[in-house]
Amino acid sequence: MFFGTKVKDQNIPMVMGRICPNWQYIHNATAQERGRVIMCWHPRHYMFNMIHMTDQIIHGEAIQISTNTKFLITFIYGRNQEEDRGPLWMDIRTLSISLEDPWCILGDFNAVLHQGDRIGGVDVMDSETRDFAECIQACNLQEFQYEGAFLTWTNKIIWSKIDRAFDNELWYEAFSFTHVQLLTQGLSDHTPLSLSFPPSLNLNPG
Repeated sequence: MFFGTKVKDQNIPMVMGRICPNWQYIHNATAQERGRVIMCWHPRHYMFNMIHMTDQIIHGEAIQISTNTKFLITFIYGRNQEEDRGPLWMDIRTLSISLEDPWCILGDFNAVLHQGDRIGGVDVMDSETRDFAECIQACNLQEFQYEGAFLTWTNKIIWSKIDRAFDNELWYEAFSFTHVQLLTQGLSDHTPLSLSFPPSLNLNPG
């Protein structure tokens, strides 16, 4: 999965053919806006059916082929401006209604959740975290425990935690060995987030 790619719509097939040959992918690029999220998967390991897509979300149903385990997964790339993220929080709330499958949601929310999530710049205000926090609480989501860096984005003046991964209460029933890492920062101004969930030994595929 790639966020904030800035790749033009017509160039995505060429780029993905070079980076992830033989993988399948979807994206939310348009003729008016370059790629924000490109979501890709290897067809030998997963199947994916897109359910809902906006400029800030790609959401769908996936199946881990080795165990025939179905789960829901949502990829986020939030807008930079607080007022533009309102539709994002509404979409997440809507998606959470009546879920009966394991669900994880991850990505660049472009929003801080707690007062200690930024170093440098202006102090985090309660109003800045409220919409995000209320959304997570209303959807009964919990943040994955993780290894690695705490702060996930920097412009070398400000450091903040805006990249996160959450799960619902059904997730660990299916994937009890889930491992989340925030990896070493490379060329991007974001710290890569890795979420892996090999088949659980105690899994009862349905």
